[in-house]
Amino acid sequence: MAPASPLPLISVFDQTAESFRHIGVIGAGAWGTALAQIAAATGREVLIRCRDAHRAGTINSHHTNADYLPNVALDPAIRATTDPLAITDWADVIMLATPAQAAHKTATALAPNNQRRQSLWSNR
Repeated sequence: MAPASPLPLISVFDQTAESFRHIGVIGAGAWGTALAQIAAATGREVLIRCRDAHRAGTINSHHTNADYLPNVALDPAIRATTDPLAITDWADVIMLATPAQAAHKTATALAPNNQRRQSLWSNR
């Protein structure tokens, strides 16, 4: 049996085209960056939250995240920030792509600022 492809995830984005135009991703490691790339490939605007300013600057200026996805050119629709609140103000849906041990703390920190009541998807 062949392994599952990432296409079902793209299919989910395609089905909700009008609902989810702005995708926020919390976590700029390999998993978060890959999710951001898939979302951008479906025509979404993506804002990814990085813990450090250098990584955010590299994603914004060079469209790469070499520490986690070497030799991958990121879609220019992906922008990066170090401010998690920028994502709650902007995104239609938020994907949480943090290590499991940080997920609860991260989601709890975002909750008071989630005035738009966006969906929060945890991916791990």
